[in-house]
Amino acid sequence: MTPTPAVCFGPYRLAGPRGPLWRGEAEIPLRAKTLEVLWYLAKHPGEVVEHDRLLAEVWRKTVVGVGTLAVSIGELRRILGDDAKAPVYIQTLHRRGYRFIAPVASAIPGAATIPAIAAPSLLGREAELARLRDCYDEVCRGRRRILFVTGEAGIGKSTLVDAWIRWLNDPSISPSIPSAEIWLGRGQCVEHSGAGEPYLAMLEALNRLCRGPRGETVIAHLRQQAPGWLAQLSGVLTPPEREAMQHRQAPVNTHHYQRELADALEAIAATRPLVLFLEDLQWCDQATVEALAVLARRPEAARILVIGTCRPIELTRKEHPLKTLKDELQWHGQSREIALRGLDEAAVRTYVASRLPPETAGSAATLVHRRTAGQPLFMVKLTEYLLEHPELAGAGTGDGLDRAAATLPTDLQQFIEVQIERLDTSEQRVLEAASVAGPVFAVAAVAAALDLSEAAVDAVCEGLARREQLVAVRGPVEWPDGTLTETYAFRHALYQEVLYWRVASSRRVRLHRAIGARLEAGYGTEGASIAVELAEHFERGHDDRRAARYHRLAGETALTRFAAAAAQVHLRRGLALLARWPQDTERGREELKLQIALGVAAIATDGFGAPAVAYAYGRAHALCRQFPKTPTLLPVLCGLWNYFVTRADLQQARSLARELAEVIEGAQTSECLLPARNAVGQTDLFTGELARARVQVDAERLALNVQTRQHLVAEYGEDPAVVREMYAALLYWLLGSPEQASIRIETGLRLARELAQPFGVAQILWTRMLLAHGVGDPVRVQSEAQGLIEHCKREEIAVWLAGARILRGWALAEQGEPAAGIVSIRLGLEEWGATGAVLIRPYYLARLAEAYAKSGYLPDALDTVAEALAAVERTGERWYEAELHRLQAELRWQKGDAPIDEVEAGLCRALTLAREQQARALELRAGETLARFLTDQGRPEDTARLLASSSDDCTAGCRQAHARGMQTTDG
Repeated sequence: MTPTPAVCFGPYRLAGPRGPLWRGEAEIPLRAKTLEVLWYLAKHPGEVVEHDRLLAEVWRKTVVGVGTLAVSIGELRRILGDDAKAPVYIQTLHRRGYRFIAPVASAIPGAATIPAIAAPSLLGREAELARLRDCYDEVCRGRRRILFVTGEAGIGKSTLVDAWIRWLNDPSISPSIPSAEIWLGRGQCVEHSGAGEPYLAMLEALNRLCRGPRGETVIAHLRQQAPGWLAQLSGVLTPPEREAMQHRQAPVNTHHYQRELADALEAIAATRPLVLFLEDLQWCDQATVEALAVLARRPEAARILVIGTCRPIELTRKEHPLKTLKDELQWHGQSREIALRGLDEAAVRTYVASRLPPETAGSAATLVHRRTAGQPLFMVKLTEYLLEHPELAGAGTGDGLDRAAATLPTDLQQFIEVQIERLDTSEQRVLEAASVAGPVFAVAAVAAALDLSEAAVDAVCEGLARREQLVAVRGPVEWPDGTLTETYAFRHALYQEVLYWRVASSRRVRLHRAIGARLEAGYGTEGASIAVELAEHFERGHDDRRAARYHRLAGETALTRFAAAAAQVHLRRGLALLARWPQDTERGREELKLQIALGVAAIATDGFGAPAVAYAYGRAHALCRQFPKTPTLLPVLCGLWNYFVTRADLQQARSLARELAEVIEGAQTSECLLPARNAVGQTDLFTGELARARVQVDAERLALNVQTRQHLVAEYGEDPAVVREMYAALLYWLLGSPEQASIRIETGLRLARELAQPFGVAQILWTRMLLAHGVGDPVRVQSEAQGLIEHCKREEIAVWLAGARILRGWALAEQGEPAAGIVSIRLGLEEWGATGAVLIRPYYLARLAEAYAKSGYLPDALDTVAEALAAVERTGERWYEAELHRLQAELRWQKGDAPIDEVEAGLCRALTLAREQQARALELRAGETLARFLTDQGRPEDTARLLASSSDDCTAGCRQAHARGMQTTDG
């Protein structure tokens, strides 16, 4: 008896109608009826198997409904990891049945399998498929790759990649590839007139990975390495889990967020190769380009292949950042490109011969190739057209062929126009409204726009999908308001584009507005989740009020994904639309929200000292005067204060600190107190009023929970709890309590690491480095500076990187390398200024002066100190003024050409100023230098009197530390 041939597809082998189903050597348990459903579908590949037919074949005499069949299909999808929206094995045909779409091979036990025949539309693409396979082989060997598949619309980019994926999953064709051992994520970019939605295609790909086979492994890696990304995925976590994840999400910058994704993807790819298929990258956003760059440029081995399809002409026309990245990666050998062009005449003839009768195929192939130039989509559609018009297909040669050609569309767009014109009026009307709704559209939205019933619109779309004309079923979705609606997708982006531009401009405006209104009603309070889509509809629908609001929400969503550049595009667009509103209270309140968000975005991209920060918060401050009791006053005041203090405009900072002091007095919540106290206390610190600063530092140290601190980071651009410890440490060192300063440093570092804040960690490491300098320990300073440099390079934090370079330069100079030290300090000063920062510059100039002195360049050293003191007078930044006077006097003493009484006066001024400020650490340094000077002048009695009167407030640790520091300085 001849054994029943097994059916092979992808990594699976089905032994017979009742199984078993094998995946490699593992048997997969399934119910008997589910196995029969799979067997029947797989034995009729490519056929539409209607519900009734499948029920009759599998359940025979048992009366069951379509629901029973749906249960079996659901089981198969779960086992096979088949996404109903992008199926690899079983395609659902809405209200009709199912089609098995994977290549199938038969196999007699013990015999070789028979490979499936390639789809006709892939004829002529053998070389391109081979290049895809070669690229995948490189990836399997640990060479991460970005592969661009490029070509015009309709050239077959997605078809090629889909064919390669089927090949990868087909053991009869690729037996050497462990097909079951790959991860596959797929995402689609969508065209937008503005910034778009950050990471849209990436998030869709991650969503599919999480919902696919072994999705729990992907979720576990994201939870561990990229919690911020997991928090953005809808439908993966339960609503309470997602909310909790968003609250726990560590506040980081753009680069950290993108690196988190790369870490997670590499962890996922450690067990098996990972393939990300991103379609239509010509429409991707700036943030996606940056994430691809991070992923591609990493030097570590990783089995990651990102395949991106794109239209090159779109990249050039729009000066898209992807073009720059694509060229750069190819230059460095980090990417590959497969550029698709039209099929050659032989491939066209082979395809036409497979579709038309032999007697007409020859002349028809000549006609098709001449008209389509081998453009695959046009070729397929024109061949179908000729099937319906045999009189054209059999036109012969010469004049007959020319006459036939004259009746055919000249290009693909015109051909699509012809297809549309052949539809009835109701179908055209529905499709045109659907094209306004988007590449994927909901029946409920289209019905509302046309003032038709959902049933009527669904009937039209279902009929088109059943005939495989222009649209395909995507499946039902439920909106937050409970609306359950069917969704469809255009079969190709060109169909939507042609239909959209057929609609008269005035009608497009009405349709956009109506579709936006229906989506807004359907999503209600969750409208922010589709803010980009709603902003687009309302802007194109000339509803400026709602468009401005949703651009703001889109910007705020972008900020939660640390895509500050995209956020700024949306927020500025919102402000431009707002300008069309009449001057009323609603406009003022909306602009206030936009300006505050724009200030946060500007801090993220350009730093606290950027002019854009001053403009946004300055305008917001003016608006706050219209709404005196607005709760947004505090973040506005702090944002503006941060700008002025960074720019060392301490007069303006003091004025804002007075306003903040009033906020402290009237504060209703504890979370208001900390940012306000920080600003007031730091203003006192930098202006040299240390006792007043200590009042704020020693105020009740409120223990804020993690959620509150995360909210404050989002609102202020930094964690106020970390900032408090940072400046408390600096203050306590000045006050002569290095032990207390060390305690505050450790507390700050714990808080920063608690929320995984790269910026907060850098702030504390910078302060710890300054304290190491304060005790005169160049070896420790160099070690601290190097650690901070590595951290800041990794996290791309420019301001603290500059500070670390300066202190490393000082340490090098102190350890016998003054030339290298001076270079490092000057570079750091240049970088510090480039960030917009002016504050702390006098302190840094003192380090440069000391390095010059170590090199013997005393005139340069004195000029540098003079520059620092001039900055003190200009800005009012006086916390380090006493040390600058001490250093100036000491350098003049070393130079030897200054009058002795002037040197003594300078040292006395330093000592007096330090005492007035209660800066015990600086007082001790000034006193010790003055004592050495007096001893050198042969005045031991004056030295004794000075030492007897020196401050007793310095701790023993302070005295020991400064003894070491003075030894270093003297050396």
